[in-house]
Amino acid sequence: MNKAFTTQTFDYPQAEKVKSSLVKIVKDNYWATIQGGGSRTDFDLHKKDIKEMNTLLHWIQSKLPRVAYNFSQGGEDNGRMDTVGFNVNSFRIEECWGVYYKKGEGVVKHNHFPYSFTFQYCVDAPNTSPPFIIEGKKINLIPGKIVFFLSHQYHWAKATPVDGRCVIVGNILYER
Repeated sequence: MNKAFTTQTFDYPQAEKVKSSLVKIVKDNYWATIQGGGSRTDFDLHKKDIKEMNTLLHWIQSKLPRVAYNFSQGGEDNGRMDTVGFNVNSFRIEECWGVYYKKGEGVVKHNHFPYSFTFQYCVDAPNTSPPFIIEGKKINLIPGKIVFFLSHQYHWAKATPVDGRCVIVGNILYER
């Protein structure tokens, strides 16, 4: 097993097409401040029936069986997905929200226990945005890239020196 295997990333093929719409959706729906300063939407962004969000979330949902399998195998392909002892198709998005960061804002060290795994999709990030950090591992934010990680892992982002970092985050739950 690969002990360094803690994240999985994918590139969203529609990223450029929906980028400005997704930033607007987050900015039009934020109402709360997270610890560290970013502005957050409600946790039900996945239930608002917004076309661009629905398309993104459908793509994310399609990745969940592979992500679950990969995490269960430590990143190694050890056979068929139906041999892992659980239903890889029983994962679903339980919560989803957007966060928009202005200059001087970040997010404090935290985790998303008791969920199975969490995702962060980078809608937009200026070149000077500090990395997203998971358990000390720095991950550069790249617009259009999604990062999946185990929900119990601690993660944070230092304050950004400019306005414009925008992410969509979600928690994944296993349902039998």
